[in-house]
Amino acid sequence: MIGNVSLGLGLLSIGRAWGHVPGQPPPEAQARDLLDYAIGAGITFYDTAPAYGTSEQRFGAFLCDIGERAKKLTIATKMGEHWLADTQSTRVDHSYDAMCRSIDQSLAHLGHIDLLQLHLGTLDTVAAPDTLRAIDYARSLGVTRFGANVRDIATGERAITSGAYDVLHFTYN
Repeated sequence: MIGNVSLGLGLLSIGRAWGHVPGQPPPEAQARDLLDYAIGAGITFYDTAPAYGTSEQRFGAFLCDIGERAKKLTIATKMGEHWLADTQSTRVDHSYDAMCRSIDQSLAHLGHIDLLQLHLGTLDTVAAPDTLRAIDYARSLGVTRFGANVRDIATGERAITSGAYDVLHFTYN
């Protein structure tokens, strides 16, 4: 925390190629060096997702290795966009079953989730019955905070009026 500003680290690039510079994710040792450096610099918020390739697995292994220090971190992940390793691409699936499988997998990788966000939420999905049921499922597993990753104002407004979310995450690329 710097003043009233909390800093976070997005972990997409430790799990898959992304962005305007082509290339593969860093080697395991380099990814761990980044995570060690971030913790040493006081970063306590970490954002990952199943759609980030091997990010959750790598970060989860790191969390296991740092033991009790992991309890001081806020772990955010997402549901709704899924990584397809065989094609090195993602697929959006906001069905109840797919989101529950995603939640289970994220918990297995990370150990716990402090903030679970609906990834790539749309006007039709942020308050859909399947989404709200998946949030209830996550709540039954101990997740207490929820967010929606949205790209437009109308979707953000629908997420807010649904009463299901604590956080709105607007994509700005």
